[in-house]
Amino acid sequence: MKRILTILTIFIGCGIASAQEFEETLVVYYRAGSAWFLPQLNDNGVRTTEFFKNLDNLRSMPGVTISSVELIGSCSPDGTQEYNDFLGNRRTMLFYERFSKELNYPINKITFRNMSEDWETIARCTAQDRDIALRREAVRIINSGEPGIIERLQALDYGNTYQKIFDNIFPEVRTTTLRVTFDVVDRDKEVVVEEEVVEEEIDKISFPPVVRKKVRTPRVREASSGQMAFNLKLNAAGWLLGVPNVAMECSVAPNLSINLPIYYSGVNMNLYTFDFKGLILQPELRFYVPNTYGFYVGAHAGIAWYNCHRGGDYRYQNSGWDRPTYGGGLNIGYQLPLKKGSGWKVEFGFGAGIYDAKYDIFYNEENGPYVARDQYTLYYGFDQGHISFLYSFDFRRKEGRR
Repeated sequence: MKRILTILTIFIGCGIASAQEFEETLVVYYRAGSAWFLPQLNDNGVRTTEFFKNLDNLRSMPGVTISSVELIGSCSPDGTQEYNDFLGNRRTMLFYERFSKELNYPINKITFRNMSEDWETIARCTAQDRDIALRREAVRIINSGEPGIIERLQALDYGNTYQKIFDNIFPEVRTTTLRVTFDVVDRDKEVVVEEEVVEEEIDKISFPPVVRKKVRTPRVREASSGQMAFNLKLNAAGWLLGVPNVAMECSVAPNLSINLPIYYSGVNMNLYTFDFKGLILQPELRFYVPNTYGFYVGAHAGIAWYNCHRGGDYRYQNSGWDRPTYGGGLNIGYQLPLKKGSGWKVEFGFGAGIYDAKYDIFYNEENGPYVARDQYTLYYGFDQGHISFLYSFDFRRKEGRR
């Protein structure tokens, strides 16, 4: 049996509020600094395919027409203004080039808009993110609209608040938004449609909700920007070689820390044809590179008192406590968490340097006699390597504390 139904009935059944005009929105996410569509990122591919499928279904319904199409590019503000203006436009154009056939709408009727740095969305998301301790102060800084927002955020809470915003919020504004607006026939204009057809079309039209779930990027290194962050470490490689060791690291400024490894052995271990007895100190100033997964570079000094051999006929010893071996060098490394939300981390690193060494040579036997005295060499090359396990004590301020 045929019944007289209006097109309004169809859209009420689909949960669409307006009988005259409505819109559907698709949000596509990008990696930092990129304008390439990645299907696997935040389900971009699945949601885009479903969006255009439902767009075709709506177009086929009587009385429904597209009234406008808008493409909006957006960037996180961690680049320069000039670059973000370029990147926002590039994101919308590359998206249109990729999906122009599916959209099937004249380019001269599409509105291209570039929001560039979307501080409004950043402020709104920051206010809702309870993981950001000083979010109220951060929102006030953002909403002030004064120049130097990033610099003032970085100065807040020793850079920790900015780091949280960078990790949690910035990925949410690296987007292209496709907004399609539809016109529907007037209420008074009835359309004759078979009931079975109406039910079938209702089942077809089910746009996915606009997904704004967080895309969390790996943390740059939370401890480096927190207040009084302190790491306690053990170099597993050193312990396997029979050299007991411990290291301590303390942050002194955003992305800067001081690291002090100590190697000490009071007895000859006789492991792996390597034998070490002595003390080594390598104080280091470390810089964690922003916008990376935990990469750092550092400069270190080195001082050592030792009595060691490498499994041969001779044993080497520095010429007394008043003349240790000393020098310094550069090092690089990488730090990452072992378990999300815990203080446990693992760190890999190596370095090279140059050392002024004055030493004596003995026969490698108990109370062995001198072979040579006051030998001198200028050593340059590899001087450290570690695979360290550490626990981070991050004593940061909580919101409301002063």
